Amino acid sequence: MKYKMIVVVSVLFFGIVYANENLTNRWIKERHIVRDSQLHLIWQDSRNVQYRKKSWDEAKRYCQNLTLTKRKEWRLPTLPELLSIVDYSRASPALISAFFFSSKSGYCWSSSINSTDKRYAWYVEISKGNTYSYSKEEEAFFRCVHNDK
Repeated sequence: MKYKMIVVVSVLFFGIVYANENLTNRWIKERHIVRDSQLHLIWQDSRNVQYRKKSWDEAKRYCQNLTLTKRKEWRLPTLPELLSIVDYSRASPALISAFFFSSKSGYCWSSSINSTDKRYAWYVEISKGNTYSYSKEEEAFFRCVHNDK
C-alpha cells in the first residue's frame, strides 16, 4: 500500500510539473537526446528505442554500457522519472511531444522493482501511460536516462 501511495503522489507531482512544460521551456530536444531542464535529466531519443526490446537485466546492462553524445553513466530510469515523460493528453505514444522516437505501443522498463515480488519490475505502457508490474525475464522496450549535473 505504501508503494502504491508513492506512485500516486509521484504521478500527481509529475503531472503538475508537466502542466507547466510550455511555460518553462522544460524540454530541450537535441540530437539523439531530450534534456529535461527541470529535473536535470537527459533522455535517450535515438532511432533504436522504437525497435529494441530486452529483458530487465539486459536493459539495465545496455544502459550501463551506453555511450551517447560523449556521455557515459546512463541507467534505466526510476518509475517516477519515467512517468515524468508521460503526456496523458496523448496516446500511441503517450509521451511528451519532445520525443521523436518511440514505439506506438508496448511497455517501457523502469529500474523500480516490485516490492512485493522481486522477480517483477515496474514498466509504463507506452500507448496510454499506465503502469504495471512485469516479470523481469520478459522483454520490453526501454529508454536510458543520464543525470545532467
